[in-house]
Amino acid sequence: MARELSGVEVLAVSLSTSVGGTDHSLRNLALALRARGVTVTLGAPGGSATEKWWRSSGLPFLPLDLPQRVGIRRQGEMSLHPLGQLVAQGPRSARTVSILRRAARDFDVLHSNHLLLHLDAVLAARLARKPVIVEFHDIVPAGAGRVLLAAIAMTATRTVAVSSAAAQQLPARAARRASVVHQGIDTTAFAPGAGDPNLRSSMTADPDAPLIAAVGRIDREKNLDVLIDAVARVRRSGVDAHLAIVGAPSEDDGGYLAELQTAAARLLPGAYRFLGRTDMVASTLRAVDVLACPSQDEPFGLIALEAQACAVPVVASDTGGLVDFVTDEWTGLVARTGDADSLAAQLRRMVTDRDLARGLALTAREQAAGRFDSEHRAQRFVDIYSSAIGDKRST
Repeated sequence: MARELSGVEVLAVSLSTSVGGTDHSLRNLALALRARGVTVTLGAPGGSATEKWWRSSGLPFLPLDLPQRVGIRRQGEMSLHPLGQLVAQGPRSARTVSILRRAARDFDVLHSNHLLLHLDAVLAARLARKPVIVEFHDIVPAGAGRVLLAAIAMTATRTVAVSSAAAQQLPARAARRASVVHQGIDTTAFAPGAGDPNLRSSMTADPDAPLIAAVGRIDREKNLDVLIDAVARVRRSGVDAHLAIVGAPSEDDGGYLAELQTAAARLLPGAYRFLGRTDMVASTLRAVDVLACPSQDEPFGLIALEAQACAVPVVASDTGGLVDFVTDEWTGLVARTGDADSLAAQLRRMVTDRDLARGLALTAREQAAGRFDSEHRAQRFVDIYSSAIGDKRST
């Protein structure tokens, strides 16, 4: 039975200073919860792009002087951070716990929305005697990181994973404690509609040619080098496909972007464009013919869901959270991860068989509206918050 939580105050904490997929996920949730009388305040470093973006929706923001952190491994790589950087995390963790403990006292629930804050949030909540929700948006490499995630999952009041893959990275006992709550989007804002011809013209040298796009972070785990190779293979097969890459590096230093630009110049002369980050995500999606998501172990893949909600056909890789909602031959086409031949074959099918593309897109739109709307996600969190508060009050 659905529960109501009118008047509950949630402090969601993050280290985000630039807006990414996890931030969009949280804001979608906060806006949907506001209609249910639940207020979500974002606690994060102040003076950032994230603060400005969050406040622009009329949502409360609490500036927190949280020290920036690093994980065990470098972003998108298997190599460890230097020992000195890892040792420095201890004092920073202690400071973070102290800050979060003080902040949590004024709220009913603490909700950690950032991988590098989960452990500190659990410790701070225990000290403040508040329930804590940790939300896993990441798939981390096997090893010490997963051991730590398991410990967090076992000690948090409630654990949420955004996909089956995010939950299944945990050992069985910890995975049983995790509720899979998929991302949710505003399916009114992300809805089918005519593409803007001027926007399309800015994305391609030939607006009449099939346009494939990747939208989001430009980091190595996105496998955009494989996408460039695949589109080149499509073109060599006789299809005049063009590629637009929309976004910017996140934690990558820009080296990967430079590699991609070099590869595109060599493999796709005159048939590619790199565009920076955009705030007009829905309009950008409606301006393209196919969205490609070739990522390696994508924890969820919010942009793919947003494209589906806009009735834009999606070609995705067969790993990570994408498989929870991109079903081959039903709501999209699926390619083998890291395999340029497989990706090229599926992209070629999508841009040459418009009846197939249209049917898949319409089915995907129906699924997005029926199962992945923000309202469904919000109700799941109402139940989780209510259960966590009830458990804490009974102890």
